[in-house]
Amino acid sequence: MAKKTQRSPSDQLTQVLSKVAGLLNTSPASVLQLIERGQFPPPEERMVKISQIAAWFGVSEAVIYKWIKDGQFPPPVCLGREDDPFATKRWYYKEVHEWLHSRPRGTGGKSVRGSNEK
Repeated sequence: MAKKTQRSPSDQLTQVLSKVAGLLNTSPASVLQLIERGQFPPPEERMVKISQIAAWFGVSEAVIYKWIKDGQFPPPVCLGREDDPFATKRWYYKEVHEWLHSRPRGTGGKSVRGSNEK
């Protein structure tokens, strides 16, 4: 009979903290501090990275930056110096969510099958 290995409560806590940290885009230590203080940011103040947005939408980061350049997507919040091209940039989840849900549905009146049909 195979022996079932059980994880210690400490290992289980570490695993849960790692999962929560991944969802919140932070470190397990930061999650512990948030729990101790009881201060999780409200959903409208949560911030997301461009890689998360690109994965969410199924597009490349370059496409999102083009949308921003064309004025079609909310610009990021710069968390460093504004003149530093390598400064950390994040988007408010709420703004991205609202932008996505404000998008028109359909194909813009164009046929999806091609222009050969009459």
